[in-house]
Parts: sequence; structure tokens; C-alpha cells
Amino acid sequence: MLEKALEYLQAGLCVLPARRDLKIPILSWKPYQERLPTEQELIQWFTKPPDSLCLITGKVSGNLEIIDFDNCGESFEPWAEKIDQSLLDRLVIERSQSGGWHVIYRHESAVSGSVKLAQRPEYELGELIIEKGHEYAVINGKKLIVRIDSEGRKFVVILLIETRGEAGLFLCDPSPGYEVVQGSLTDLPVLSTGERDALLTAAWSLNQPVDETSHRPSVATIRPIVERPGDEFNDTADIRTLLKSHGWTYIETKGDGNECWRRPGKTSGISATLRHVDGHWQFYVFSSNAWPFDQNQSYSAFATYTMLEHNGDFESATRTLGSHGYGKPPAPESLGVDLSNFNKTAKKRAIIRELDFARLSSFTRTELQFLWRNRFIKGKLNLLGGDGSTGKTWFVCYMCATISTGRDWPDGTPCDQGGCIYFTSEDSAADTILPRVEDQGGDPDHVYMPSVVKNKLRGTQEEFVILDTDVLEQMIDKIEAEYYPGYIKLIIFDPVTAFMGLIDEFKNNQVRAAFRPIMRLAEERGMTLLGLGHPKKNALLFGTAAEAWSGSVAYVNAARMVWNVYHDKKSGVRTMLASKFNLIEEAPGIEYTVRNGVVHFMRIGIDMLADDFLEEYRAKTRKGKRKFDNSETEEWLCHFLKDGAKPCGHRDDPASADTIFGHARRLKFGVNGIYEAAKSLHILKRKIGFAGQWIWELPSGDTTGEPAPDCEEWNA
Repeated sequence: MLEKALEYLQAGLCVLPARRDLKIPILSWKPYQERLPTEQELIQWFTKPPDSLCLITGKVSGNLEIIDFDNCGESFEPWAEKIDQSLLDRLVIERSQSGGWHVIYRHESAVSGSVKLAQRPEYELGELIIEKGHEYAVINGKKLIVRIDSEGRKFVVILLIETRGEAGLFLCDPSPGYEVVQGSLTDLPVLSTGERDALLTAAWSLNQPVDETSHRPSVATIRPIVERPGDEFNDTADIRTLLKSHGWTYIETKGDGNECWRRPGKTSGISATLRHVDGHWQFYVFSSNAWPFDQNQSYSAFATYTMLEHNGDFESATRTLGSHGYGKPPAPESLGVDLSNFNKTAKKRAIIRELDFARLSSFTRTELQFLWRNRFIKGKLNLLGGDGSTGKTWFVCYMCATISTGRDWPDGTPCDQGGCIYFTSEDSAADTILPRVEDQGGDPDHVYMPSVVKNKLRGTQEEFVILDTDVLEQMIDKIEAEYYPGYIKLIIFDPVTAFMGLIDEFKNNQVRAAFRPIMRLAEERGMTLLGLGHPKKNALLFGTAAEAWSGSVAYVNAARMVWNVYHDKKSGVRTMLASKFNLIEEAPGIEYTVRNGVVHFMRIGIDMLADDFLEEYRAKTRKGKRKFDNSETEEWLCHFLKDGAKPCGHRDDPASADTIFGHARRLKFGVNGIYEAAKSLHILKRKIGFAGQWIWELPSGDTTGEPAPDCEEWNA
């Protein structure tokens, strides 16, 4: 997808990564209505490919415009019959994921904004739904509001054709479900005003009149609606406390009633305004760096709560507010019916979902099952992390070779013969995985290398992600039909971060939710899941071994067994040690080397953990005179202060062991470097009492107390 995006950019088209389900960019796109992205931006966005891409229409893309044929493209053929064949042959035509069509071109002069060209009424509505006090019908997957014509008949208005012009956008090939069937998006025709008018006039001619006396039936004419939790939250909530809990800072209130607020991590300026309008809060964000909010967007109280507490998941936010008492049923008098003579006992809500449960005594006690005893657990997520030179891929290829032949593990424990599934986004199967498995005595017939997910309905190919459990299960069923149930023993993701899709890997709830279906599948079938990853920068210098894994502790929290591999480049020895093993009593480590394409085991059963290794390594490092650059010093200071304010101590006093300078002294960080890091990070400094000690904290913390003196007066 990156290659195609670069081609579009080279052709002068403004291309952005997009979400296919919502048909919107995955980033704030207003700035790109005025300028093209850079190559570096595209590389950054598409290195971890999104599921789709889109093009911005209008001036920024050379007066790009499209005619969009909606409702499964029902008006495309009647329109095409009205167009001169020579003009029709010049146009770029694309099939969309919903069965519609895009006609794409450039105009010789500026184009207008998006315009509706043709629509028609539809009276066959099927089952109707009620939302927000109005009635809706679902036509071809779209929710359309119901109207009533002059004769009292219900109908909806179906949009058939519209343009996407200035400041618009559309998803396009190679997004899944989109395919160019004529011409090329990198070689668009430039139409004259007369040619463009011919296209639009043909579309206008297909418009069907709608009864002008039609109106929307109100809630009173249909049935009363239960007040939604989000509506009540908008009516009653004061979101100031919510904003403060997420690090936002109140600045002042202007004369017009607008409250000024500053985003987390910023020490000056204004990032957003908050105002009470018609009984509701409106939070307007104009900062371009106020994640998770978009620039120049307004948010209600409920939308603000959803973005901050539920990462934009409105369904989850609604459920949570409902569990806290928000939302209420309609009052009986609103029904317009006298209920006084009926049983006044409230009727229980019909239950359409229920939580299944079982007594613990109904379960049969089982023992923990291992792929390799005390090292890799069946039915669980296991992780293996280490730098690029530690030989992780060599090690898992050895595991594949062992499983494929059924020979014993190097410590003598038996290994059941079976198959392995190896997902990789970094190494070639032909020149890397195959030689490494064969050279270590493995049988490649029992190692399977998945490539892409084939969408038979759309005729497309998609990248596999962890959430594609259904297609993975189909693949396993197909393989095991040739052998026996339980034949697949091990599934490898190398690296696991490449198969997480568009989730935020630093969010525990998102990582756990992504792994839950595949972990359930692994538990049901007795398979072992093994994810490979790389540690974050400077993982050897500070923090625990678990915190170092892939830069995000969310993976470690989801896993039951975590191993870290360390490489001594002088001796060539790789040491694999456990950093998490909460289901077993011990997890003995391993030392191995890689020589002539084969893993050689030196020591099996090392009585050491990853944190013990780091302690020894850091003790050796402190004895030397290692010079740290500014980024390392800043990262260490952030890590040290992440849990809250800490006393800074005295720069020359070795007794201040639990202070910032005490820890920095033991790690051989220079005093000047600490001051420079504090300045770069805008560390807040305050004094406890008149003669108390100085406290340092990150900018999002409490800022009460006296201002800090200049560096030269620090210990005066």
C-alpha cells in the first residue's frame, strides 16, 4: 500500500491513510486540504499499513473531482448511456466496496464543493427502527430517516448520484473492495468545462422529484423513546473534573464566557475552549496535538467522555454510563394511556442477553500443559523478546525443527511431533526460514507459512491481523483434516506487533481485546502462541525486564510466559531468561550460540531471571565511564518520575540514595546532563515548606508550591 501511495503522491494526488469501516482518514485531515503530504509522512503512515487509503478532492489534488454512484450503482448504466462514448472512454472508473461506482477526473479550473445530483423516493421500507425520536429505515446498509408524503404514506429519500469536490474525499484502490476497472488514477484526464457539464447534466436528468409537502414524523406520532445514557450525561455532567483527571489544565474564563484550557504536556498557551451553550457543554479543540481529539473539532460532554475514557468507542461508553445509572425509561403519562386500573408493579425489562455461568465445582481439575516443560505453555500467549542480533528467529526455527520431527528438547523432555504455523513480516520463507529449519534437521513439510487473506466475495487480498481468528481456524481445520485433531502445536508471530492491525498497542484494553479470540482458540485446541518482539531503546539501562518488552507493557500483561534474550557480542553467547512466569514455580534459563546455521545449547536450566541479569549488567556498567546522550538522560528522568513527584536531593551528596541525584549518581549520569534533561522536559520544581527539600515532577503533575530558582542558585 505504501508503494501505491507514493505513486499517487508522485501524480500530484493528496493521499492519506484511512479507515475502511468509517470511510475517513485515521488522522486529522484538514491541513491536507491545503497541502500534499511529504514522502516522509507517507513512509511513517504506511510502514505499519492501515486497512485503506483515500484521496482528498479539490484544488490540493489538481482540481480532482469524482461522481459517486450510490445505492449499489443503480443509476450508473442509465447515466453512461447518456454520455458520448469518446468522453466515457477517457474517464477513470472505479468499483466501490458497496457495489457502487466512482467516475474520476480532473477539471481545467476549480471545482465546487460536493453536490447532490440525483435522488429518488422509496416506499418499500421493510422493518423500521426508532432512534432519537425519529423513525428510520435501513436500505442497502444505510439508515435513512422516514418521511410522510401528502397522502400520508411513509417513504425515504435515496441518494443516487453526488459529486465529491473541494475539500471532499473518497476511498480508492488498492483499499479492500475498491478496484479501478478503466484507466489509471495516476493518469487522470483533465476535462473542459463543457465536458464536465455534460457529465453533470446527464446525472441531473436522472433525478426523481420528491413530495415537497413531506415531513418527518415526530416522536409523539410514533412511540416514546427511552432517554439514552449519553443524552442524560450531556444534560447533567460537568466535564471540568473529567478534563482535569486526564491532565488538562484550566487557564481562565474570557469575557464571552469561553473557558480556556491547556492540553497535557504543554506549559504555555491555550489548546481548547469550553463553553456552556443552551444547557450543554461544548468542548472545542483547536490544537493539532491534543490526542485523542482532532484539530478544529467540537465535542459534546458525552463525546468528550467517550474520547478520553473509551478511546472513541461510543458503544462501550454508553454501556458504562448505563451501569452508573444514566438513562431512564419514559414516564407512564407520556404514553397517552390511562394505566391507573392496571397492576402498578413495574414490568421487568425483557432480557435478550444473559451472562452464562457455572459453579467452580462443575469443572474437572486439569494440570497445566506445556509445549516445552517450564518454558512454553500450551493454550496461552508466550512472548520472546530481544534485540535484532540475539538470534530469536534462529531459536524459533530450532523449535519448528524439533516439533516437526518430534525429537526431544535439549533438556531431555519429550516433544510431541506435529505442525507449526509461522507468521512473519520480516524474513523470507525461501531464503531464511526454510534454510534455518532444514539446517537444524527439521521437516519443512510440517511448517506452514501463511501469506495473505483472500476475500472471495470481493476478489481482494488482505493482510492478516490477530483478530482474523475465523480464517486462521479455517486454515487449521484444513491442515488437521490431513493429519489429526491437535496436530498444530505452535503458532508464531514474528514480530507480533506487525499483526496487531490498527489498535493502539500502548492501551491494555485494546491489546487484551485483540488477543482474546485467538487465545480462546489456542486454549480450546491446546496450541501454543508465541509472539516475538524487540525491546524499547535503552532497555538495558533502566526499568524492569518486563517493562522493556516491545516498548509496551500491554503485551506482557496479556501473556502468561515472557522470555528475554540477551546477546554477548564478544563471546557470541545468547542468554534466554524469564521476565514473567506467573503460572509456574520456576522458569530455568538457557544459554545458546548460533554456529554454521545451527543453534548449539551450552547451558540448560540456568538459575537466573532477566531482572537478575539486568542488575549484574548495570552494576558492571556503573563501574565504567559510559557517557550518556541527552535523549537517554531525558528518557531515564521520565521513567524515574513516571509514578509521581520525587525529591531531587543534593547533587554532591552520595547519601541521598532515594533521590533523583542519588539514582543518577549510581547510573553515572552527569549533573549537567540532568539539568539539561529537566529543562528540555519542562520539569516542574517546587519546594515543600520554607526550609524543606525541592521536589521534581513531570509537567502533568501538581504545580503548587514556590517556583524553582535558577540552576546556579539551586543549592544556595
